[in-house]
Amino acid sequence: MSAIRRTVVVAALTGGALALGAAPLPAQTGGGGDPGRGRQVYERYCVQCHGDRADGAGEVARWSQPKPRDFRGGVYKFSSTPYGFLPTPADLDRVIQNGLYGTRMPPFAALSTRERRDVITYLQTRSPRWRAEGPGKPIAIPAEPAPTRVAVT
Repeated sequence: MSAIRRTVVVAALTGGALALGAAPLPAQTGGGGDPGRGRQVYERYCVQCHGDRADGAGEVARWSQPKPRDFRGGVYKFSSTPYGFLPTPADLDRVIQNGLYGTRMPPFAALSTRERRDVITYLQTRSPRWRAEGPGKPIAIPAEPAPTRVAVT
C-alpha cells in the first residue's frame, strides 16, 4: 500500500471514528457513563496519583507538586463554570484528554469516548455534591470587541 493511500485510509478511519462519537463530551448534566466500568478505568490509569479512595493520596502523590486532586470534596480548579460550582462533564473530559500543563496530570487522549465518560461518571460517585447539586452553568464569554483605533490605544 502506498504512503499516500495509507494516509487517505487513516484519515477516512479517523473521520469515521469522530463521526461515530469519538469526540469530546458535550456539556451536559450527567456523564451518562457506567460507574463500574469507570472504576476499572480509574484503577488502571488514575489510582497511582489520586489514590484508592480518590483522596489525592496515591502512591506517587508525595512526589507530585501540585498534589493530585482529591475528588471527594467535589472541588475542581479547571472549569468553565463559576468558582464554587461543579464542572461540566465536558470540563472533566477536556482535562482527562489534554492533561494539565505544569502538573503531573498527563494527557489521556488515547482513552475512548466511552472510557472517558465512564471514568467521569465514576468520579461523580466519589462526592455527594454531584447528587445534591449537579454541574454549574458555564460562564458566557462575550465576543471579542472590534479592533478600533480607540480600543487599541
